Amino acid sequence: MIDEPVTGMTDQELLAEKSTLMVILQFGSIDAADDDEEIAEFASRLEKIDNEMAYRGEGKQMEVQLIPPAYSWESQARQYAESGSPGLTLEQHMVEVDTGNEVFDIPADLAGPNVSVIDCLLMRDEQGCLIAILNHYDGKNPMESADAVNLWVRPDCQRRGIGTTMAQEAGRRWPGARLEDQRYTPMGMLLLRSLLDSQ
Repeated sequence: MIDEPVTGMTDQELLAEKSTLMVILQFGSIDAADDDEEIAEFASRLEKIDNEMAYRGEGKQMEVQLIPPAYSWESQARQYAESGSPGLTLEQHMVEVDTGNEVFDIPADLAGPNVSVIDCLLMRDEQGCLIAILNHYDGKNPMESADAVNLWVRPDCQRRGIGTTMAQEAGRRWPGARLEDQRYTPMGMLLLRSLLDSQ
């Protein structure tokens, strides 16, 4: 990885390696960045990648916040019905701000200041099986800012444009959910590049 010339790498390869290096440098890794010399080597490589991406950028660069993946697909999918109507559907879930407990007994439009409404955009395949989840937050949740979105695509359905479709739909439904205001996992950065290329 470290010795490969960056000029011969594809955009996707550059983004993937940049994501890996950023995670190593920001959050540490069990097998990487054990000493100062290794850390300096990773930082130098990251600078070369940044320079190459800026050279190719065509005005599409933006500063983003990188975060490690927090929740698995399985942890999120279990919160929804196993089957449903094919295509896109919207559910609203409510949680108490103080406790994080889900609220079931009031309509979303009557939720008070201590209840956070989460818009849950779901995509199901032709058989009605859940394949993607996008959560949009109202700003009351202490863990997420207003118009933040979280996106999961079922692992066996990734790299098929589903994430791009979900992100574009979120932009149509919630104009405040801007790309530049989101936080990205390494896989999310690949999605971001796809979205920028499609603009």
